[in-house]
Amino acid sequence: MRRLIIVRHAKAEESEWDKSDYERRLRGKGRKDARLIAQALKKARGVVPNHMISSPAPRAFETAEIFAEELSFPRVSIQKEIELYDGISTQHFLQLIGQTDDSVRTLIVFGHNPSMETVANNLLPSYMGALPTTGTVSILFDVDDWTEINARSGELEFFEYPKLYED
Repeated sequence: MRRLIIVRHAKAEESEWDKSDYERRLRGKGRKDARLIAQALKKARGVVPNHMISSPAPRAFETAEIFAEELSFPRVSIQKEIELYDGISTQHFLQLIGQTDDSVRTLIVFGHNPSMETVANNLLPSYMGALPTTGTVSILFDVDDWTEINARSGELEFFEYPKLYED
């Protein structure tokens, strides 16, 4: 059994004329939301990641760092993959995670929309819906190896997002 957790980066700064899209960082609300969802994964879901892969763009990587801190995963071990920033197809995403060591049971991947939403929906047998900022989808696969994962073969374990926790 393999658990893949897909996370869209938390709320980021708006685009500005003097800053590239790549450089955008998290806003205060984004940092708060990332911490909230990471804590929910730890306390309510019992998530213990074996590996993390993130887009190197600051807003995604900062999200990954907050999750790493909350989930007791070493920040220095977060793998950066530029493909997750540039937009990644489901096929290329499967090739990327297919390189994951067989000892990894729970993998968390941090990226951007529309790619993360598309990939999550393509890995599930039916449409899950929109993936908001800090949206976190856990998908289970009944396989022994990451290379055995195919589109539409996953089972939705949970879908967490900040509005679930608003009063």
